[in-house]
Amino acid sequence: MKVNLAWLAELVDPTVDERELLRRINTQLGEIESVEDLGAKYDGALIVKVVEAKPHPDADKLSCCLIDDGKGSSSAKRRPDGLVEVVCGAPNVRAGMLAVWLPPGSVVPADDKGGAISAKEIRGVLSQGMLASAGELDFGADSDSIAEVDPSRTVLPAGSDPVGAAFAAAFNLATTVIDIENKMFTHRPDCFGLLGVAREIAAITKSELKRPAWYRLDETEPVDEGKVIKVESQCPQLVPRLRAVVIDGLSGVGESDLLTAARLSSVGIKPVNNIVDITNYAMYLSGQPTHAFDLDKLRGLSADRDQPFSLIARESRPGEQLRLLNGKTLTFDQPAIVIATADRPVALGGIMGGAETEVDSGTKAILLECANFDMYNLRRTTMHYGVFSEAATRFTKGQSPAQIPSVAAWASELIAEAAGGKAGETCEALAEGGRFKPSSVSTTPDFVNDLLGSQLTAMEIAALLEAVEFETALNGENLEAVPPFWRTDIGIPEDIVEEIGRLNGGYASLTPVLPSRPIRPPAADELLELRSKIRHRLASAGASEVMGYSFVADDFVSAAGQNPDNSFRLANRLNPGLQVYRQSLTPSVLALAAGNRRLGYKDFALFEVGCAHRKNPPVVDGEGLPLDLQRTAFVCHRSGSGSGLAFYTARRCLDLLAAGLGLTLDYRLLPAGGTRLPVQQPYVDGRSAEIYAGNQLLGVAGLLEPAGRYAGWEIDTAVLLQTITAAAGKTAYQALAKYPKSSQDLTLKVPLPTAFADLNKVLATSLATAGQQGFAADLRPLGIFQPETAAASKNVSFRLTVWRGDRTLQRGEVSAIVDALAKAAAKDCGASRVV
Repeated sequence: MKVNLAWLAELVDPTVDERELLRRINTQLGEIESVEDLGAKYDGALIVKVVEAKPHPDADKLSCCLIDDGKGSSSAKRRPDGLVEVVCGAPNVRAGMLAVWLPPGSVVPADDKGGAISAKEIRGVLSQGMLASAGELDFGADSDSIAEVDPSRTVLPAGSDPVGAAFAAAFNLATTVIDIENKMFTHRPDCFGLLGVAREIAAITKSELKRPAWYRLDETEPVDEGKVIKVESQCPQLVPRLRAVVIDGLSGVGESDLLTAARLSSVGIKPVNNIVDITNYAMYLSGQPTHAFDLDKLRGLSADRDQPFSLIARESRPGEQLRLLNGKTLTFDQPAIVIATADRPVALGGIMGGAETEVDSGTKAILLECANFDMYNLRRTTMHYGVFSEAATRFTKGQSPAQIPSVAAWASELIAEAAGGKAGETCEALAEGGRFKPSSVSTTPDFVNDLLGSQLTAMEIAALLEAVEFETALNGENLEAVPPFWRTDIGIPEDIVEEIGRLNGGYASLTPVLPSRPIRPPAADELLELRSKIRHRLASAGASEVMGYSFVADDFVSAAGQNPDNSFRLANRLNPGLQVYRQSLTPSVLALAAGNRRLGYKDFALFEVGCAHRKNPPVVDGEGLPLDLQRTAFVCHRSGSGSGLAFYTARRCLDLLAAGLGLTLDYRLLPAGGTRLPVQQPYVDGRSAEIYAGNQLLGVAGLLEPAGRYAGWEIDTAVLLQTITAAAGKTAYQALAKYPKSSQDLTLKVPLPTAFADLNKVLATSLATAGQQGFAADLRPLGIFQPETAAASKNVSFRLTVWRGDRTLQRGEVSAIVDALAKAAAKDCGASRVV
């Protein structure tokens, strides 16, 4: 946001010098990116009177001019009568006009790299400098005609002779222009207008604001019936207020006067013509953009041109096209707000007008549109279609719809005055969201002082807020603050604290004070500690931790066998390919594992401790926001032979983790073709199992592709914590064995359909009997083998380790237990012992 300090002075006269003013702006309003001495650009330029203009004796298109500079320049050679001769090629030069002269030694303002102008002979006539065009003064693109000075449109004292006056002084260009970083005003739409900046400067310098009388809240302003035009908003949530003013009888559409052009150019706005320049002038002053349509062109594009025709705010339709003022043609493939006639779009709402309704020198009547647009919709539109403008910059910050009547009325008056027209019919489409609804924010001095470390009284806080035109009232200890209609950013007590901190000397003036806190340690976060234990135990087992995105693509979810409709969809994507929340962690870890495999790694394991989200079954908080599903996922790849190798590696790591947490896990086969939860979908049907601790379901484990090279598991970390907590204190102390242990291997031949889980359960039940007799035992699987000659059976091997806590094992005791296991397996599973 560029600010011309001379223009600013018309609204507020700061009580501090310029250096201090810049310091306060930088600390209490917004960071200043640059400071420009604008006057240096126009140094030496003078206002002169053309006394005589006659054809050049040796050139058809040149004129020899005698100018009166009031003897303001000492660098030019004069005639005896004190006049200066200048050769000019502009067709509009004439005797009696006032122009801008660049004498020898000065530079062309629009030429940043040009050298000083010198006296130069042109076709035999010595020209002392040049008469400047608007383009050469950096006021626009017109370099064919010289700029003409209207003595009534300068800032010189009334009645003074402008001849010989410094051009910069006459047009408020002998000043400083500062550029305040736009991001500082992201939440302050009013500060994208000079009036808003002036109001803030008045407050931080304790100066008086010269508030324009036209800028007021007036919801009672009459709106005419649609005799010329009917205004309609078909998307009131996106366009809550749309006002149109008809201005006809225009007689002078052309270049703006130099004062208007100078002001706009000084703040980076390119002058176009007096109609467009006034809309930009009103936008820069108030922050509220407006747009002028050529009324006759607009009517010509409307199917209902012979009656009150329609101006409609609506969403674009797929395939519609619109050629913009910048020459770009849009073909709408994503909904965008457009201003349209009954049958076609004529402007990209809130961003840019259409080329077909552009105001030009032939315009005799205009329709001035002043509206309010949904800032989020405009942000998406600008990014999608790559169209940006000064209007979009302001609308995407959330302008107040309450200022529309006053800005539209004032801009209409300026246009009628500048172009000789008359403001006529005013029509409006007004939805509920387009009116100003005062809202009070309640706070207390204690709340403000606690956050800022200040000692302000309620009266002092109220005075600071009233300086920026809040209405305040004291109600006991509470301070009620009602923000003005242009402050759309105030809604909670913290907003008030932010205002007080900024207005009361700025945040840099706050004294850093450490908050007092009790010295007792905070309560341990059990979930955080568990996540840390999981990380350390899995890392110690040789796995590597990874971190995947919580956001994934639709096809990524589908590839995992999950329903994308069960995922929460992102409204504002960080990346076009990241559309939804992931429903489980396993697909993300598997994708990273596949990437490592492509890089040549063979045997490895990856795990992630993170969060997932899903819609169904619903897992949301009281406000309907998705809750984090705490998950731990593990994926391993094994390159060796045997389809079960990866699964048993994954299971072994999970069993080690569970043992370290004091749990024993049970794996129950998931039947093929059954209903599966989202977390179970990535696992191979019929070759996966549910993981239980007692009767508590923890998660799922199994193969992740039929060949068995990838396997893994995923458990609910929060449920794991609940299970550990419930088991706390129930685990009996078991002393370390003082006597030797003995181990034997047991291989059982079982029918091929026999599930390992069923066999393992039978053996565990048999071991429980041994435990009742004082024996302690540990049974671990060694492998599953299917001989080529045995198509209907498979061999399952176990290692049994037995010991007693009270004595040394005796001969035959271990063999007896092994025999008992074999008998139990033969009875319940049809197994036979392989010797």
